[in-house]
Amino acid sequence: MNLRQFLKPNWRKIVLMILIPYFVIVFYDFYLISQGIQVAFLARPYYISTNNIYLLILVNGFVNSLLTTWWWSYSLGCLIVWIFNKVKKK
Repeated sequence: MNLRQFLKPNWRKIVLMILIPYFVIVFYDFYLISQGIQVAFLARPYYISTNNIYLLILVNGFVNSLLTTWWWSYSLGCLIVWIFNKVKKK
């Protein structure tokens, strides 16, 4: 299998890309709760300054974080599907 086939999207990789961040967040929240730390499940409204530079940095950081999360979760999904296919062939 070459890199192109490894990264080629299919329904299993896309589903894993969506589910992996969800489960990471849920397990992390349960860990925090078990440690006695209060977790806010709903996003709190944050104060956003009217300064355009601050808003640009905030949005740029969010977009970069989102793209990085998608990239890592898709790569992990590709690896999981590849391992599953290898084990299934044996």
